[in-house]
Amino acid sequence: MLEYRFEKSGNPAVLRFSGELSIDKIVDLRNILLDSLNQTENILIDLEKAGPVDMAFLQLLCSAHRMALKSGKSLSVSSYPGPFMEAIKEAGLGSFTCKDAQWRSKCLWPDTLALPGENL
Repeated sequence: MLEYRFEKSGNPAVLRFSGELSIDKIVDLRNILLDSLNQTENILIDLEKAGPVDMAFLQLLCSAHRMALKSGKSLSVSSYPGPFMEAIKEAGLGSFTCKDAQWRSKCLWPDTLALPGENL
């Protein structure tokens, strides 16, 4: 079950997710992210209690991050817990996947991931 809490009293505002973050919940997740971005300039996403994640959520998060940057806003992730990091690795994501240097320098994915062909 997807649960979230949006705490917009601080700067950054914090969006806390718990439960499954997958394609089955993607419409709800999209709406939550859009609503949050419409309410504040700076969002920190907390995934510590998030359950399984899949590629659909990773793509959505990447898209929301780019949308925030294009709008002059900030969207970041507080940390990447084990299941989330595993999903990033399995998807082959990292700052090297950003084709445009402008985005690469602001990439949401951790720089600790190896380039394609390197051992993790």
